[in-house]
Amino acid sequence: MLKALLFLYLFMALLGCVASSGSKVTADEQGASTAQDSEEEEEDLTIRGLLDGVRSLVSKDGEKGNGANFSFPSAIVIDADETYAYATDTQLPAIIRIELSSGDRSIISQEGVIGNGAELTLPADLQFNVDQSQLYVVDALEQAVITINLSTGDRSVLSVNGDSLGDDFSTPIGIAVDDLGEFAYVADSDAQAIFKINLSNGQREILSQNFNVGDGEPFVTPRRIALNSDDSKAYVVDNGDAIFSVNLANGNRSVVSENNETGFGDDFEFAHSITLNSEDTLAYVTDRDQSALFEVNLFTGERYIVTKTDTIGEGYDLGDAGGLYITPNDRKVYVLDEVGLSIVLVE
Repeated sequence: MLKALLFLYLFMALLGCVASSGSKVTADEQGASTAQDSEEEEEDLTIRGLLDGVRSLVSKDGEKGNGANFSFPSAIVIDADETYAYATDTQLPAIIRIELSSGDRSIISQEGVIGNGAELTLPADLQFNVDQSQLYVVDALEQAVITINLSTGDRSVLSVNGDSLGDDFSTPIGIAVDDLGEFAYVADSDAQAIFKINLSNGQREILSQNFNVGDGEPFVTPRRIALNSDDSKAYVVDNGDAIFSVNLANGNRSVVSENNETGFGDDFEFAHSITLNSEDTLAYVTDRDQSALFEVNLFTGERYIVTKTDTIGEGYDLGDAGGLYITPNDRKVYVLDEVGLSIVLVE
């Protein structure tokens, strides 16, 4: 009974329905590490990505693709060949593989169905290892990072509370992995922190946390996380209305874009997930409540809606926009519709 109640609480936290303590404090000035001279900022105002906002269906139960049905897909990654997508499903709970050409779906790891080892209870986010033979999955209820072998579906715990390997998670929801495959960075909404995990031994440490590690603006509920190309900064979706930058050398935090505070343009209603373009100039952010995909200028904080059902762009409807993945050429973004149980391609 207790575990069921905890599952419900954490599932609602993933939906953004659980309030978190704390509030942001508006800084009079941004730190020197994020300051841009006026000429650079004026130039950056014109940055736009390569997407036209056209939406098409990739996979959906009963419409495109056969096989396993989604229940509540949460996060997505796509392999280097753009052949398969892999998605976490928090309600099955399982990892699902999707063939992008056909939309066919198959479960590749689920307790009692396929794969042996550690239990998946609330798999919130996932990333590949360097050679894409494994997935790193952060499980909010198990308070763990779990490794999944893509050949067998076997699951093993890499780092979990109680293993004496460092600071404990509270509600880990987002994960990003550096290009060398040495470290993972985990956003923990209830701890209001970013953790750094050594992928060779599972050792955990808090890299940035309100009033504890790192200076600058405090988090409210950090949820999803993405790294820039040289792994010097993390960009974090916070509280559904802001994007933070975190210096990975010292944990210092600053707000890149926030409704009514930093940046300008279209307002978020519930910012969900984040990815960066190849030049580290734009973040792409899904907004679940607006059925929309945003571009955010990482220098000025400008927010711009690229596509939004019934309003901006055209094509297949995008519902509760959740996890997303951008291709290396910046011309495609794959978006999970959590409630519509589909994958939608935005070009």
